[in-house]
Amino acid sequence: MKKRYLKKTMGVLLSLLLTGSLLTACGGQPAASESTENNSTKPAETVQTESTVQGDAEAEVEDWESEPVVLKATIVDYATCGYFEEAMTKFTQMHPNVTFEPIDILNSDYIEKVTTMMAGGEDIDLIYSKNNQQYMTLVSNGQVEDLMPYIERDGVDLSIYSGAAEKLSINNQLYGLPFRNDLWLLFYNKDLFDKAGVSYPTDNMTWDDWAKMCQTLTSGTGTEKVYGGYLQNWPASVQNMAIQDGKHTTIETDYGFMEDAYQRVLDLQDAGYIMDYSTISTGSLHYTGTFFNQQVATVYQGTWFITYLLEETNAGTLPFEWGMVKAPHTSDGQEGDAVGAAFPMCVNSKSKNKEAAWQFIKFLCSEEGAEIMAANGALPAVRTDKVMEIYLNQDGFPEGCESAFDVTQLSFEVPVHEKSGTIGTILNEENSLIMTKSLSLDDGLKELTERVNEALNEE
Repeated sequence: MKKRYLKKTMGVLLSLLLTGSLLTACGGQPAASESTENNSTKPAETVQTESTVQGDAEAEVEDWESEPVVLKATIVDYATCGYFEEAMTKFTQMHPNVTFEPIDILNSDYIEKVTTMMAGGEDIDLIYSKNNQQYMTLVSNGQVEDLMPYIERDGVDLSIYSGAAEKLSINNQLYGLPFRNDLWLLFYNKDLFDKAGVSYPTDNMTWDDWAKMCQTLTSGTGTEKVYGGYLQNWPASVQNMAIQDGKHTTIETDYGFMEDAYQRVLDLQDAGYIMDYSTISTGSLHYTGTFFNQQVATVYQGTWFITYLLEETNAGTLPFEWGMVKAPHTSDGQEGDAVGAAFPMCVNSKSKNKEAAWQFIKFLCSEEGAEIMAANGALPAVRTDKVMEIYLNQDGFPEGCESAFDVTQLSFEVPVHEKSGTIGTILNEENSLIMTKSLSLDDGLKELTERVNEALNEE
């Protein structure tokens, strides 16, 4: 079942950058990430470390192929990421003097463990940056190398990343190249739609259309209840709705713009049309289980979900047909407004193998590297027609979903910002207070605004 990827406007220039939600691990758990730029977000300050000072000079090509090199890389859920092993094997075939020592770290432990390892000066060459908060921490601590001298020396075309590389740039310095670029989409159970006699979702729906769909699809009671929709208990599940048109980011000085998104979700929760936040939190529920068990008809989630779905589909353990479309947009937005997350690979500023590490990053983030990722179920940052044809022709991939990946405007959950870590924590805490009704919506957004402004004004 051959499909042809029709190139629309994939020059969706990652209009604003991140927020793994997404997300994300390697086809496993997503990571929060994300962003957009506007006047309320201050650019991160460049930290003048040994790495950044050296980056001012033109990068010189080291004789990295004459002696054996072992590259140590921290990877999120390496055991489940087939594309990393394949890319490393391919690179070693091209450069026999290079071997790899991947450091496999669970998604849930990744940031804490990498932070500890870097602080302890462990011998690491390559660092997978899980989200923008981690990226900014690594940059601010002077722990990752500025790659611009290498990029300029080797003539790497940053336009192939559709704007992601530029948005990761800090004062014209770039500390990682994006190898993955996930999107948030709307997934649905075709069988539940057919049973309810409801037309399938389309690429050009509003969030209000989705809310009405959730109402129509909700049925049953108790253990037999089927919810129309499911939003994982992450801030991005709601806040994405407010930033996807690119007019705002999650780092602002006034959060009144999030009122409509929160009110819609709270109303759906109160009416029982989506599974409520507290039930998900106390039960440690996950979108995979609720969707696979046919407890929900639609799920708003990242493209990392596709890996799970294909595994179940190809194993013959998924007892229904599924599909996916673009995420719904706001009433004054447009089809193709999306939220996503870019994931860069970085070089440790203290690595003794910087040239070899850079050469691997350049390969991983090339079209050839993207083809390897696409064949292993990951959505690459480089999306040529050939790459997308490989991605869309994976075994078990549903027919007619190609247009879901056409984006006209892309925002990210959390921008590259010097306070992104602190503000990310605030967003998470206030989201929980609002969704559990520990605070009213008005009070929650007011408190969110006050806390973020205090964080922005702190020296």
